[in-house]
Amino acid sequence: MSATNLVIEAVQTRVHVFTGALAVSESPPAVYQRSRAEEKRRWRTWYDGYLTTDAWRRRREKVLERAGGVCEGCGERRAVQVHHRTYAHVGDEFLFELVALCTPCHKRLHGKTA
Repeated sequence: MSATNLVIEAVQTRVHVFTGALAVSESPPAVYQRSRAEEKRRWRTWYDGYLTTDAWRRRREKVLERAGGVCEGCGERRAVQVHHRTYAHVGDEFLFELVALCTPCHKRLHGKTA
């Protein structure tokens, strides 16, 4: 088989080799970015659904009770949100992976203005 007829499948894209010149139908980074975006979308859909479950509501309530209803960020305002410190065990979190926060502290934690 000559180099002009060689077709290589790589990273879910077809790469054609024409007499030493490389013609790429789609770059590997573009394929990666598209598949990563789809993966993020599917995860977010699952996560949003999880936040509506009884299991999450019970876990969230335990965290708010543990904090005595007070923000664990500032210690001053009423805690109204529960933040995941990690997503390593999301869906079956340890309580120490969750923190009760007021809205301004939660926004600050995410780098948004309060």
